[in-house]
Amino acid sequence: MAITKVTSLADIVYEQVERDILSGVYQRGDILTELKLSERLKVSRTPVREALRRLEQDDLVESRGKSIVVVGITPEDLMDILDIRERLEGLA
Repeated sequence: MAITKVTSLADIVYEQVERDILSGVYQRGDILTELKLSERLKVSRTPVREALRRLEQDDLVESRGKSIVVVGITPEDLMDILDIRERLEGLA
């Protein structure tokens, strides 16, 4: 019996925007809007809103009034991530 994973539209939007931020499609300081993202991803604004809220919790975007600004990751963040990964792999 095959196990199927149910993924919500908000999860799909979250993963796509997260991937875009981490790969540099959206740069630090770029402003994201629900309307433009929903048009680009061909979904309603509700899953985009939920995804942006989750991205804010992950500190990849920041709410500034009515704007959502990409924070992304800095080179220092990347070095910290690699340092942690190196230590964890050493323990594994």
